[in-house]
Amino acid sequence: MAIRSKPNAEHSPPAISGCNAAYTLFDKYAQKKLSIAELLANNLNRVVYAYEVGMYFSTRDAQHDKWVNGMDQQGHPRKAPDALPMYMVPEGAPGHKPSPFICRPNSGPCKPQ
Repeated sequence: MAIRSKPNAEHSPPAISGCNAAYTLFDKYAQKKLSIAELLANNLNRVVYAYEVGMYFSTRDAQHDKWVNGMDQQGHPRKAPDALPMYMVPEGAPGHKPSPFICRPNSGPCKPQ
């Protein structure tokens, strides 16, 4: 997982990449449903964007990437690109990648945009 600030970090919320950060699970200790992104939003007291699907590295952004996921045709993970720029891209059909979920501090589960 990675947390990064967008170019204008003073006015932009962080984005979370990797590990299905918006996916909600039941936390037995807290006795409620939570996601990693929701916990981060609450603890940082900032809006956080996260995906509910897996992520993979690509030299193309989500709008231009031609792959569905980070696997090759034999089902092995593709090597991370060795060139820049490098993006974390959500799994999904080329040209139709999902949008991130938005997580607001202390407002419950993350919601689709």
